[in-house]
Amino acid sequence: GFGATIQHRPEAARAIEEVAREKKVLLWMRGRDFHYRERSDGFDWEGPGLEGRFHLPSAGSSQKMNAALALAGFQALKIQGVRGNKAALQASLSTMRWPGRLERISGNPWVLLDGAHNPDAARSLRDHLATHYPGKTWVVLNGLLRDKDGTGIVRELRALTEFSIATEPRSERALLARRLAGLWKKGKVHGLALKEPRRA
Repeated sequence: GFGATIQHRPEAARAIEEVAREKKVLLWMRGRDFHYRERSDGFDWEGPGLEGRFHLPSAGSSQKMNAALALAGFQALKIQGVRGNKAALQASLSTMRWPGRLERISGNPWVLLDGAHNPDAARSLRDHLATHYPGKTWVVLNGLLRDKDGTGIVRELRALTEFSIATEPRSERALLARRLAGLWKKGKVHGLALKEPRRA
């Protein structure tokens, strides 16, 4: 088997290495086996048999990291005899789409869909919007499940907005819209609570 990681935290990296050894999995690690550097329009990648700049202009940070890990996997396959080239890799990456991840569904008004469901994903969304749309203030239309860290998500996104519309996903585990609106209020963001997504 094969695995690759761009793990930043040393304790997590050690745990991944230990499991890879137990499972007898070939593991490539950023900084040791390949190098990855994120750019606003994609990323730079360098590793065995491949070096270059890859363009993913509409992708967020998480999508760029996933694409870099996919390149690591492909290069590992090449070592085992699978054929491919840099031009084909770039062509493939440039056509990739992530529905529901920074997906633009309207330009007037400007509407983006994103499935950020934890503080890390919300931070990635916030950083992407701040980088690619500097100075813009957003209306955040959102709904959450009860088991999600709503407080953490609000903490990461509140700098982007002055107004939030809280609604409820169609799930038995949905967080009540009024409770989500309360989290935004605690974060000093004004807003509405509308239970029905269509009304929101």
